[in-house]
Amino acid sequence: STGVRLCGMAVISLTAALLAMAVLPRAGGASEAEILGLFYDSTHGPGWGDSTGWRGDDHPCPTSGSTWYQSSWFGVWCNSTSTANLSLSNNSLSGTLPPDLASLTHLTIIDLHMNPLSGPVPSALAGLTGLQTLRLDRASLTGTIPSQLSSITSLQKLRLNQNYFLSGTVPSEISSLTGLQTLDAYINSLSGTLPPELSSLTRLQQMGLDTNFISGTIPEEVIHMGQLQNLYVSSNSLSGTIPVKLSNLRGLAIVHLFSNHFSGTVPSEFSSVSTLEVLALGGNHLSGLLPSALTSLTRLYALGFGANSFSGSIPERISNLASMRYLRTNSNSLSGTIPAGLFSLTGIQQLDMRGNQLSGSISTQISSLTQLIFLYLNSNRLSGTIPRELALATALQYMLLSTNSLSGTISDIPSGVLKAARFIELSENRLSGTLPLLTSPDLSGIILHNNAVSGTLPDDGTFGNLGRRTTPPRNMSISISNNRVSGTIPPSFVGPIVNLLANGMSLSGTLPTFENTSLATLALARNYLVGGVGALGGQQRLRTLVIASNRFSCEAP
Repeated sequence: STGVRLCGMAVISLTAALLAMAVLPRAGGASEAEILGLFYDSTHGPGWGDSTGWRGDDHPCPTSGSTWYQSSWFGVWCNSTSTANLSLSNNSLSGTLPPDLASLTHLTIIDLHMNPLSGPVPSALAGLTGLQTLRLDRASLTGTIPSQLSSITSLQKLRLNQNYFLSGTVPSEISSLTGLQTLDAYINSLSGTLPPELSSLTRLQQMGLDTNFISGTIPEEVIHMGQLQNLYVSSNSLSGTIPVKLSNLRGLAIVHLFSNHFSGTVPSEFSSVSTLEVLALGGNHLSGLLPSALTSLTRLYALGFGANSFSGSIPERISNLASMRYLRTNSNSLSGTIPAGLFSLTGIQQLDMRGNQLSGSISTQISSLTQLIFLYLNSNRLSGTIPRELALATALQYMLLSTNSLSGTISDIPSGVLKAARFIELSENRLSGTLPLLTSPDLSGIILHNNAVSGTLPDDGTFGNLGRRTTPPRNMSISISNNRVSGTIPPSFVGPIVNLLANGMSLSGTLPTFENTSLATLALARNYLVGGVGALGGQQRLRTLVIASNRFSCEAP
């Protein structure tokens, strides 16, 4: 009977050993090849972009004693005879990640980003206690962020961003990762609140949690994250006021809080963060005056206050922001004139002040903004003429000045602007004169409706080159409705135009043949056009046709 019991024990011991081998990390050269083989099969290795060396007979890391060398297996790096780095980003891996990866206990880097994987982040990865970098971003993973990852106390970079459907909350347990420097989980479906326990991440330099569904407030405990440089929590549902104590983080460089529900005023204490380079607060419910104290931040190159409820004037001391490149104060209730100090910011590339109550004229000093690409001053109360000095703003490509009270003639617009611009919007002003000569090969639109422009449509063929520089050509849009333009529609005028709006004018004659055109929208209502409309029958791309209130012999092709 003893022998039977011993035999039984032997069987049981053998079974236990086999089970242990199935779940415990496997040591030795052949076992690493086997584990990587399982990974290869699970991620559909034959479909990889590059699988050189995989599924061969050789050991992935054959050289004993050598430190950090590249394996003959593509994407594998070794430390002596152990796999230390598995980097297969953007290599067409699919399928799921096997938990067997946790058996590669010497891994310090896993980088599988930009692959069409599926399934969850394996909680078994918590067994990789030496892992320093885990990149599973843009990998189509689902499920939640495993709280078990908090066991990887060596982790320095955790990037799970842009998986879109990674859900659940930000686990408070990751506060145990006290060596973490980068935490990126933006563009996912995370919800819940920001755990105050994250304040334990005292070495964190970047926290990217933007574009999720996170609610609640920013915990004041964040001030303990003394090495934080970049804070990205935009496009969530955060509310409350902006914590004054954020200004205690004297190493902050980038703060993205836009598109949330923050209210109250902007803490003037931010002026003490001399390292600040980007402050983006647009799309909230902030109010009060624009804090003039922030003009002391000489390293600030991007400042976004748009789509809030700020009032008052733009501080004259804005001229102190010598590094400014992108300034957005759009969609507020700002009043007064555009301060002269703004035109000393000679490196500015985007100036967006649309949708306010700014008055006065556009200064001739705008000529100093030689790097300006985007000029958005539409929907204000500006008056006067369009300064000819704009000709010196040679980088200007997008000029939006509509819905103001600008006057003068179209010829006041410098010819240099008309030759280089990509989009010009001057509608709903008091401009007169004839249609400008447009020769820009990059132009995608000119919007002139609701002015007092007169004359006829050009018949010199200049419109034939508009938008032709790009391949395919740009979708040209021209809106000249409700002006005083008369005469016929020359065939050469249509050229590359895709959307033509010319309602409410004095156009006459018959419709051109519209040969070799790509019209998608044609609006010619309330004119004096005659004849038939059969020429429109061959316009297969035409989606919108408005020709009512003319003198056509029939109303439809």
